[in-house]
Amino acid sequence: MTQVNGVSVEGLSELNKQLRKAGADLSDLKALNQKAVNTVLPYVNSAVPIGTENPGALLASVRGSATGAGAYIRAGSRSVPYAGVQEYGYSSSGAKKMDGQEYMHSALQAAESEWVDIYFDELTKIVTRIANANYTGD
Repeated sequence: MTQVNGVSVEGLSELNKQLRKAGADLSDLKALNQKAVNTVLPYVNSAVPIGTENPGALLASVRGSATGAGAYIRAGSRSVPYAGVQEYGYSSSGAKKMDGQEYMHSALQAAESEWVDIYFDELTKIVTRIANANYTGD
């Protein structure tokens, strides 16, 4: 099971391995993952909390990328080091405690039906293309 920041996709690593073994081009998987990123990114952008001290800095730090192995949406940078705290919160042994706002998780869940459909449709096309290319007529 592949798990990133609390989001688990069971069998993703195995699926990628099997698709490559069957002849899927890495660019196919990268394009699929980028399509998913482009679908989820507007949900994340609309859910990002806007602070009062440096309004818009967290939103400006949100970015998406894709590889053949996965789809990634990240927030934060050297000048916005608090992105993780905004998402997950923190607690310390002192009096300070902050609950996370889970804006990325909620955005991912809100867009779930869309990105799941994208993966299903696109993977079906890839598998069909590979099957047709490997068909020997037997």
